[in-house]
Amino acid sequence: MSLLDVLPDGFGPLPRVTSRDEGTRIRRLLDGAPSVRERLLHTGGQRPSP
Repeated sequence: MSLLDVLPDGFGPLPRVTSRDEGTRIRRLLDGAPSVRERLLHTGGQRPSP
């Protein structure tokens, strides 16, 4: 197993957050999102239908 990531040729860095307030809002959204494990436990391991 390797944890080395190889970036594609067209890789470009993500844009920086423009302000501290914007960064705080993004952090709150990410903190509130369920993990994959939490989603699977909640759905009984079933994938959502498309």
